[in-house]
Amino acid sequence: MIKALKQIYKGNEVANADLFQITNEALQGSIDSSIDLEYNVTNQTLINQLRTNAGVFAAFKSHKQTEAIAALLIDDQGEIVPFGKFKKEALKISDKYNKDWLRTEYNTALRRGSMAERFTRFKEDSDLYANLRWLQSTSGEPRGQHIKYYGLVLPIDHPFWAEQFPGVLWNCKCDIEQTDDKAGRAPSDWPEPPAGLEGNPAFTGELIGTQHPYFSGVPNSDGTVVSRLVQRDTEKRVSDWAKNTIDTVNGLIITNKVLHTGQMMIRRGDIKTLSRKITDPFLKTYPTVLSDDVDNWEYVGFAEVEPGKHKGVTKFLYYKTTYGDEEIFINVKLHPEYGERPYAISVGIDNKRIEK
Repeated sequence: MIKALKQIYKGNEVANADLFQITNEALQGSIDSSIDLEYNVTNQTLINQLRTNAGVFAAFKSHKQTEAIAALLIDDQGEIVPFGKFKKEALKISDKYNKDWLRTEYNTALRRGSMAERFTRFKEDSDLYANLRWLQSTSGEPRGQHIKYYGLVLPIDHPFWAEQFPGVLWNCKCDIEQTDDKAGRAPSDWPEPPAGLEGNPAFTGELIGTQHPYFSGVPNSDGTVVSRLVQRDTEKRVSDWAKNTIDTVNGLIITNKVLHTGQMMIRRGDIKTLSRKITDPFLKTYPTVLSDDVDNWEYVGFAEVEPGKHKGVTKFLYYKTTYGDEEIFINVKLHPEYGERPYAISVGIDNKRIEK
């Protein structure tokens, strides 16, 4: 923490990287603790959405905290405050952001991450247990807002569950279970959730949404710095995944009839270049699902290689798929010796260059 304060004291800090990591590591940990990652390996897209959202939230929180601490640098007379006095007051702000508020954010993210996983499982078993029951809070002092829902049974696909569920309030300790009991009558209306807790994370992919006050009032120039924090964190996570998944010698071989040649090789270096032109941190995580997503690829066409470029590559093949809610294109190199290798991900292509 002292390192972060020294960096802010020197000036020109927009969103301190160390402050970002404090919240990011806590929220990433909440995902590790609330979701059975091994069971959900086939639902990696949702996990990537939640992890990206955690990083985005942590980055904007870092911006707000950095801004609040930087405001202590100058006293009422316009003089720079001595570091000792600055540190004393800054640590009070740090305690608020990184102890009091972070504890609430972690607990809430833990519950919402659990809901995201469990709703996924509930849907898988909905042919046996078509309804959900709201269970009472384990809190010693339950809030009245949810007491009226205790025992409520509704179909799993009822719109109520998209907006009201355990985790829609900060520190909510209510629970939910699957049941084949008869469904009751849904409330005619329900209250708006606190800012940032809108929507069921199973459907939105968000632990804490962008309506949270941390996201407000950020200048575009600062937003660029904030976004870069998340991009770097995402790139590291994807790089770590590649080190743990792709063999250094043999690479990763994918055999699938969807592919133009029937086979693709992926090496660690391909992962680094795949999303280099993508700025959206969630789309940067696509390499982690690529091998499982090939079944969903649709061949678009090919493009000739520009003279003098990409030595040894005979053509570029283009496929399209959907990741989250975004249509993306995968540009694949075709080489006479090693066949197909992924080259780049994009959200659009130049159709004038594509041949069928």
